[in-house]
Amino acid sequence: RGIFMGNFSGQTNGGFAALVASNGAGYFLGHNVPQAELMFSTNSLVGADRSVSLTTDKSGKLTGVFGVDGVTGTLASTNGIKTDFSASLQPGTGLHQANTGFYAGTFDGLLSGSAHFILAADGKAFLFIASPALGGGGAFGSIDAANSLSATAAYTLPGTTVPASILISGKLNPATHLFTGTYSLGAFTLGTFTIARAATP
Repeated sequence: RGIFMGNFSGQTNGGFAALVASNGAGYFLGHNVPQAELMFSTNSLVGADRSVSLTTDKSGKLTGVFGVDGVTGTLASTNGIKTDFSASLQPGTGLHQANTGFYAGTFDGLLSGSAHFILAADGKAFLFIASPALGGGGAFGSIDAANSLSATAAYTLPGTTVPASILISGKLNPATHLFTGTYSLGAFTLGTFTIARAATP
């Protein structure tokens, strides 16, 4: 049980995050940037053997095993490339321990789609945005003591190989667990988003 965050081997962009509830329900977000491959699941169960298996948006297979302090595994892409990953169990106490959880919502404007993030007790967050027509991406950010967040997501547009940098900024209301803000590309604000807490560890 808890929140896990980490990276794919050899990568500094993208990343991987998971929330595992006390009943074994798992929420997973991930972005393997070199393969432009996305992982998103809100209905996966961590087995009695602490294993998990997910299918990516490109039909790749991510498998892993949870230990006491983290999870390790491999992403096998359909092009034959295998990439290891590891994620550490995040602290259970911190500035935002009352706000920890899996958040879900939408963004609209010039682009539109779904927006999610997993927030740890220390304020570390992994954001994930996706659109059926426009691709998706994910990145780490943090929410500070003023409940403000700013993060840059590597958002891969269809037909491209170099991710665009989408700046996400906004504010968390700790009373309602509602996160609202804007997203932009360079100096241009593209639209707004609203994300609400949907699950806790």
